[in-house]
Amino acid sequence: MKIFDPKNYVRLFRFTNVPLLLDFFYLERKKDKRILAINANNQRTLYIPKDEFEKTLNEGVEIYGTKESASKFESEMKKAAAEFLGLSKNLQEKIISKKDMHDIDEAFAKFYGYYDKTDFFYTDRASEKGLVQNNLPHFGKLKEDMRRVINEILFGENALIYSILKSIAEKFDIDYDKLLFYTPEELDMVFDGQKFDDSVCLERKNFYAVYSEDDLLFLHDNPKEIARIFSSNDENVIKGVVASKGFAKGRAIIFPDNVTSFSDLRKAMDRMEKGDVLVAETTSPEIMPACSKAAAIVTNQGGLMSHAAIVSRELNIPCIVGTENATTILKDGDLVEVDAEKGVVRILEK
Repeated sequence: MKIFDPKNYVRLFRFTNVPLLLDFFYLERKKDKRILAINANNQRTLYIPKDEFEKTLNEGVEIYGTKESASKFESEMKKAAAEFLGLSKNLQEKIISKKDMHDIDEAFAKFYGYYDKTDFFYTDRASEKGLVQNNLPHFGKLKEDMRRVINEILFGENALIYSILKSIAEKFDIDYDKLLFYTPEELDMVFDGQKFDDSVCLERKNFYAVYSEDDLLFLHDNPKEIARIFSSNDENVIKGVVASKGFAKGRAIIFPDNVTSFSDLRKAMDRMEKGDVLVAETTSPEIMPACSKAAAIVTNQGGLMSHAAIVSRELNIPCIVGTENATTILKDGDLVEVDAEKGVVRILEK
């Protein structure tokens, strides 16, 4: 069994309800980064080795280093987004072929190959040097525009990709819930008329681990053990990166990270009152009404140019990002103090 040491990794993102099939598409362009994706009890967390994290930070400095390089990056990302969205729409009324799925895979990987470069593991060092702000001053709007593309294709109950996958399930008389946890190779087998025992797919919904080695993606043979190794050992401390300085006290409202349910986000926004502390895996444009009510924002992931960081500075409220465990430790209604001078969140009353 291949062993991984958590001390050698940086945590990137966690989301709920990430289908394995789409995760493979997403991870396709990250094979060279020696990434590790762990799905445990339907929560998928992505990790990258520390040495690769250092490389992505330096790559971000090159991307945003000049107005010319930043402009080229923006143009290429918008083109990839338009191609991905156009292809997804064109396949809505079509009987999907094996080639169509390969095209989706390629468009997915290509677009996310650019979109990832707007996230903290690429932008933080460039932001600290003032490069993002100087060479791509409308970075925040660009990221919001790209997020809308992602929402239309991938996130939410009516996302385009899910109608494509449902049509495949109907065409081949496959259990849709199982299809979501096929690998791309297993999906190819279906198109080629081959049969295999897909009962394992239901197990993958609760546990799977994907890692890259020698530019190839592999499913780990003992995902439960890998999940156990990477589970947090310290669940009493909430620390992160200060994205906007200040102090605030308020009632914590926890926002879900379910990538397929905007209804859960709306319920959280309905609970949000002026002066509450917004706690989330990450923030995004669709929850701006809640951000505007918040006394402070705390997120598990993100960096200095994340949506939460940009919005909190615009709203002039405290913000701590990259805590990794805030949504795990805090519960709805906890009275908390956000010390965005030291980057610490304290529970005052449960």
